[in-house]
Amino acid sequence: MTIREMYVEILNVLNENETSVSREDLIQMVEARLEKHDAQNEKRKNAERKPSAKQLAAKEYDAKLMEALAEQLTDEFQPRTVFAEALDITPSKASTLLNKMDGVEKGEVKGEKGKQVGYRRAQA
Repeated sequence: MTIREMYVEILNVLNENETSVSREDLIQMVEARLEKHDAQNEKRKNAERKPSAKQLAAKEYDAKLMEALAEQLTDEFQPRTVFAEALDITPSKASTLLNKMDGVEKGEVKGEKGKQVGYRRAQA
């Protein structure tokens, strides 16, 4: 029996029409189909996925920005806005990239609005 035929028979049972298949056979078919469906979903969920072209481009762009950020780092703590303005990116993007980078130290710096998070080259 095909999957379509199985669904037709199930609808017949639910609509209380006559069916050419016993309820037990339908139950077994539906359970088998459900197990197969679960196995496919599990396989799909655990599958390794290749990054999309958009993800690859974003990663490459971020890598270039991190190189530029590394050149902007000094031995003094600077707020993220300094890096954002230098690279024409948002302060949020700057702090995200700075947190991903190795060799960057995070601390506090006094800014116009009080204490802010600052970043500098890690001290050896």
